[in-house]
Amino acid sequence: MGHISKLISTATRLTGSSARVTLGKTQILKAVGKQDTKAGKELAKVFCKMKDPKIDVAYKASERGYTVGAFRVRDGKQVLASGAGSVTNLGKEDAVFKMRLNAGRNGDVFSYSAFNDLAHSPRIQDYEVVSSLKKGVLETTTKNGKAAGGRMRLDIPKAVESVGLKEEGALIAKKANKVLEDYTQFARDIFTGKINI
Repeated sequence: MGHISKLISTATRLTGSSARVTLGKTQILKAVGKQDTKAGKELAKVFCKMKDPKIDVAYKASERGYTVGAFRVRDGKQVLASGAGSVTNLGKEDAVFKMRLNAGRNGDVFSYSAFNDLAHSPRIQDYEVVSSLKKGVLETTTKNGKAAGGRMRLDIPKAVESVGLKEEGALIAKKANKVLEDYTQFARDIFTGKINI
């Protein structure tokens, strides 16, 4: 908890300030290199493959009571991912947190947004989840009264393609479709009397 208290204290002292910085390939690889984990190593490989990797980071601590931070990952001018988070009434019991993440052009591969309003308590009976999967696009919306909510959208074919697994994804889809086709033909044979049960 000490770390959270320090974070709140630091953010409170930054009120009225703002900053923006862009990291180039050297700084990015140095920062990622400090993460001695499998994920860190994989991330380093991704940035090494990019022609002109940049990470833009910005924050603003408004005197109106909100603090917002944002980042953007790009290769030259092409934006690959972006995200932002904000908190209103930081350090108070009625703080409101909001965040969003996007991957791909304008979030066409993946997008996520959520909020949490600590002025309201969540209740089990107020929890709502709605999910849909259509043409390879998975969408999920969650809500709990005024306390929390979120929305996620994932374009599975575009996500598979973006990580270089387009051929593998097509093969999996082909095999899955063959299983469905065989099952449907089996059902047809039963209900047309071709198979005697």
